[in-house]
Amino acid sequence: MDPAIEYLRSRRGFTDAASMTTYRVYIHNREVEVAIRDYGDDVTRGRFSAEARLVDVPDGRELVMNTFGLSLGNPDDSVEAALDNVHWNVFEFEE
Repeated sequence: MDPAIEYLRSRRGFTDAASMTTYRVYIHNREVEVAIRDYGDDVTRGRFSAEARLVDVPDGRELVMNTFGLSLGNPDDSVEAALDNVHWNVFEFEE
């Protein structure tokens, strides 16, 4: 087990400890940050979750979960499945 996750879990009132890896990708010429959370190898169901968000939000727009520029997919058992759960269509929009 990751020692940081183990430590955080041992603290009173601390929940949902996870390591996080971030990536940057361009989707239709817009920079998107993708974060993958790993809740530890002892988690048997829903170990991974993924979130994607626009880095630069166009003027006059706000990020709206699973509607515009921000999506949090449901947790899953593999990184690939967690990434598949992201609503990538929220990055398909006209300026």
